[in-house]
Amino acid sequence: ETNGPLLEALGSGRAILATRTGSIEEIAGGAARYASAEPESIREGIQALLDPGERAQREAAAELAAAALSWERSARAHAALFRQVADG
Repeated sequence: ETNGPLLEALGSGRAILATRTGSIEEIAGGAARYASAEPESIREGIQALLDPGERAQREAAAELAAAALSWERSARAHAALFRQVADG
């Protein structure tokens, strides 16, 4: 499992159709429209994302999610955790 395509889509501010598997929901949150693996669910998800309002909402959420997942933010969080552990 890799989250590379998901992160690329978020970073590009694209609407995402995804399943609720692995860490996808944790990473994408409200930026993604979710569907099951059933064809009807996928069809409904695609149709929903063809709506300009729905797509615009998901794309705005993707930009916010991508900003929260920056390498700099991750490095700062890890450094703070390491300091906390080192300080006991």
